[in-house]
Amino acid sequence: MIMGYIPFKREVPVNVFQEGELLGRFIADFFIYDKILIELKVKLQLAIDGCKQVLRYLKALKPNLGILVNYYKNPLEYKRILNPN
Repeated sequence: MIMGYIPFKREVPVNVFQEGELLGRFIADFFIYDKILIELKVKLQLAIDGCKQVLRYLKALKPNLGILVNYYKNPLEYKRILNPN
């Protein structure tokens, strides 16, 4: 591994299912080390819909941790979300 390099994937396709039915194909912003999902927002404040979105992505991609980041505010606002599965 190269010193200082963080392996990541950008704009990762996510197939979201509910009760075995495909709800749709979405795009997650970043997937780091194939273990951490990062979802970026630009909003006045983080809302429950952003948290639900990250939870759906966590269930589909199977990482343990998602981080929802709002970079509208200074300093950044973020929320750690754990995969319930």
